[in-house]
Amino acid sequence: MRKADDGAYVVTQIYSGVNSINGANCYIDQDGYIKDGSGTRIGQVLYYVGNEQYPNHDNIYYIGATITDPSKNLLAYNSRESYRRLEGVEKEKNELLAPALAEAKVETGKITVKVVPQTMDNARNGSELYDSTTACDPFMYEVRVTNGTNEKIYKIYSENESFSISKEITGKVKISVRAVSMFDDVEPSKWYDLPEQSINKVLPDPDVRIELISKQNADNNHVYRFVLNNLDEYNATDENGNAIYPNWQVKIKVAGIGDLTLNASNPTGTMQVAHREDGAHTYQMTAQASTTSGTTMAESSKEISTATQLPGYRPPITLKEWTPKLEQNVTVTGTTLEDLSVKVELDAKDQKMNTPPIYRAELIGTWNGEDNIVFAKEDILTVSAGKASATFTNLPEYIGRQVT
Repeated sequence: MRKADDGAYVVTQIYSGVNSINGANCYIDQDGYIKDGSGTRIGQVLYYVGNEQYPNHDNIYYIGATITDPSKNLLAYNSRESYRRLEGVEKEKNELLAPALAEAKVETGKITVKVVPQTMDNARNGSELYDSTTACDPFMYEVRVTNGTNEKIYKIYSENESFSISKEITGKVKISVRAVSMFDDVEPSKWYDLPEQSINKVLPDPDVRIELISKQNADNNHVYRFVLNNLDEYNATDENGNAIYPNWQVKIKVAGIGDLTLNASNPTGTMQVAHREDGAHTYQMTAQASTTSGTTMAESSKEISTATQLPGYRPPITLKEWTPKLEQNVTVTGTTLEDLSVKVELDAKDQKMNTPPIYRAELIGTWNGEDNIVFAKEDILTVSAGKASATFTNLPEYIGRQVT
């Protein structure tokens, strides 16, 4: 559409139901609304694009995107300015309307704020231009959280949003919300104050470390052990020696494998992972700190979700299960304790390995009526397509003594 007075082209929205327009009888009012001769609104100006004719919207967007000098980019400027009347400026002031209602809920280490904006019929343009169902749309909201000693300002960009609570904000707190404009010349709204509420200390986010350890009678003789890198944070005490987070627990779940709970009495836990021939061993792990039922002195942490690689461990060559297997040779020489020599050899034959495993050889016997006494031990790093060995000599003298 083109204005008759100055020849400027404008992009407009013509309302549904308007089938014909008599341009000679129409005008644009001070608020950018197109009205016919009777004063009825039939559309609105979205933005001005200057004195150059653009044949379609695609070209308008293209030309606007190619203008790098902001002062000359009327498309970008007027697109932004057209948002001004939607934010909800108060009728008699140059500031935004305060929220009509706001609520805040504290849980799992976060504050969730829900804001209900006022409707546009209360804004500067008045009920003549808007009905009571059109909500104001501020650029953002500022949320002020204070406990009298510390104060934090959080910015949210929707009417329903959550953010993490700062550790220093605890105890009785006051939460306030206000609307903020994108335009520097429009003042923020007045604060909307919510009822005072309590915020407990927030448990630290769990920092989980996973270790592969050996365990007899487990699948593949190995399990994964779960420990907390930040265990000291959970077991921290105040100046009087009292626990800051009494009855804490960290629940860990690995989808498709299992779950476990860590606490002060059981700070580590294990899970078995079966070997899979298809090589699919990526799992989703979630961990969250909370307090046991009946304890209300701390808020739950955030739930931490992590993709983790947990292959069902199987060494590239084994001693007695699966294939390939190591050939084991034990050679004993000597007739007395002084010249006794026990050689343990592990032969991989022609089996090549990128990561040869380490096996432990132990010299075990019966001494003083007790079975399975370990007299000596040695770790053997196997060799790819080769032999590795350990030799036990100079054994302890007590082996030759019988104690009664």
